Amino acid sequence: ASWQAQQVAERAESARQIRDRMGRVESQMDRLLAVDRHAWLGQEAIFLTRLADQRLLVARDVEAAMSLLTQADDLLRDTGEPRFEASRLALAKDRAALAAVPRIDQIGLYGRLSALIDQMDALQVVMEIEPQPPAEVIDEEWGDMASRWRAALTALSDHLVIRRRSDDIAQLMTPEWAALARQNGRMLLEQAQIAMLSANQPLYERSLERARNFVSLFSKQDSNRVNRILDEIEALERETISPDLPDLTESRGLLEAQVERLGRESTD
Repeated sequence: ASWQAQQVAERAESARQIRDRMGRVESQMDRLLAVDRHAWLGQEAIFLTRLADQRLLVARDVEAAMSLLTQADDLLRDTGEPRFEASRLALAKDRAALAAVPRIDQIGLYGRLSALIDQMDALQVVMEIEPQPPAEVIDEEWGDMASRWRAALTALSDHLVIRRRSDDIAQLMTPEWAALARQNGRMLLEQAQIAMLSANQPLYERSLERARNFVSLFSKQDSNRVNRILDEIEALERETISPDLPDLTESRGLLEAQVERLGRESTD
């Protein structure tokens, strides 16, 4: 009976030791699994921040960048890891900076430029030159001198042509040159459209400036239409199509460093 009691006590002690060891192993596994889960969620948050940075730099898509940063912050919040607090604060600053970026109404600007292109097609660039009345001959002597003067001017005009920039240049245009002039104005405005869609501020301003200078040459031929076009071009020149965007690399670098530390802890 004594021997049996000793065997029961030894088996009970052995079972207790096994339970203690299993408890320690389970606790360690839970800790490792928790660290791995935090690291996995952190890696996914890093991917989202990289994607947000790419959308911002390549497409200047502020709304998409804000949505991706919000998703990254939600993942960090779900980890419950206190060490991610610095990264969450950095992400909050980035989202606030993105919210402050002025929104560009590309559809509205494109429509306004398209309307100007339609006005360019209707621009009057050709004027008929009124025939000059013949000079009156006062007497035979003055008439002879006038005819000689006209003959000299005719001979000189075969070799020399003088034009003043202040003259109505459209009066010298044939219908073919008038069509080319309108096409040139269209191309300048279409170039401004492309620059606006690609957020190229210098090209946008330069294209509108050249279009404004070109249209102003025909102010005497179609003054009302030219004035309206010039007013709209000057209003478009005041538009900022490429606002400054925040830099997301600092918050992403901080998050990558924290996730890397978690990964080292899981392997120690």
